Amino acid sequence: MLGVMAGKQLPSGPTSLTVRANIALLRSERRMTYAELSRELERRGHLIPPLGLRRIEAGERRVDVDDLMTLALSLGVNAHALLLPPLKGSEIPGAVTGAEADAPNSRQVWDWAVGLRPLSPLEGSPSAFRDRVRPLEVLTDDERASRRRTWIVAERLRRQEDRERGGLAGVEDPEEGSEEPDPRDDAAWALQDFDPAPPLTFDLPNA
Repeated sequence: MLGVMAGKQLPSGPTSLTVRANIALLRSERRMTYAELSRELERRGHLIPPLGLRRIEAGERRVDVDDLMTLALSLGVNAHALLLPPLKGSEIPGAVTGAEADAPNSRQVWDWAVGLRPLSPLEGSPSAFRDRVRPLEVLTDDERASRRRTWIVAERLRRQEDRERGGLAGVEDPEEGSEEPDPRDDAAWALQDFDPAPPLTFDLPNA
């Protein structure tokens, strides 16, 4: 069972401390009583009684992932605002449960959380990290065609600027006469060197 080892619950880590402090801070900033926050949680289908909220802020009750998401929505923030330090800076501590021995600062923690770079350089390059954490974007046919149209216009402008910088404004662009594929023609775009909106090449798993 998660959080249990040899029949004993694991002690709270630094992220638990951050979460409960952020809940208390945000509730206070919004001037919500425990009863008001409890009613908002109940309205969203995830009741935590006022006593339970008091115990969370006191460190006497753990917050599970469903608690976390509903609390974030009820407090008008996202999950990051509960999980991470409220201040971001290179000289502000940013302890995270499970991080390496050298405690990161809060700027590093936020950059990691929003997918800019790994928390530790041992976890690989920033570009590889971004590829791992980036969600797979699923475009509709209309969205894919729109993105291709935007790319076509941008490419034409780029070629025009290149010609003007090279003093060739009056010289015909050898690519100008060529027609880009129909933005809705996936097969034609598959033959191009680059497709700004390639279709999925595999089936999505069933929900």
